[in-house]
Amino acid sequence: MRAVARRFAVSVSVVSRAWRRYQEKGQYTRRRGGGRRRATTQQQDRYLRLSARRNRRSTARALQNYLQQAKNVHVSAQTVRNRLHEDGARVLDIARCLPTALSNRNAFGTAVIHVGLHQHRMVQELCTGL
Repeated sequence: MRAVARRFAVSVSVVSRAWRRYQEKGQYTRRRGGGRRRATTQQQDRYLRLSARRNRRSTARALQNYLQQAKNVHVSAQTVRNRLHEDGARVLDIARCLPTALSNRNAFGTAVIHVGLHQHRMVQELCTGL
């Protein structure tokens, strides 16, 4: 047992308890963790992922509202961000979209004239660099 414990970098008591449970039940299944329960189910997480893929320009707050209207589930915008981060997806963050130098209306107008783009096209170009 010590060799097995050393091999897996766990204590001997962990190995002995697992071996005893295997002998009693004939199989070893991992017990559920004792952590905090999730605010959303797997189906709700899937709905969030699909909504984010369908509406790529939507924010976490908008996805939160979609989930609340469709499934009557109240979760925070941070929970929405966490669920999408688990999947490797991201939501649009309007605050990071425009640089602070362009938040001034005059500077933004000058930049649009200089680049020769319409305002909405300029915002789209800046936001795609996320």
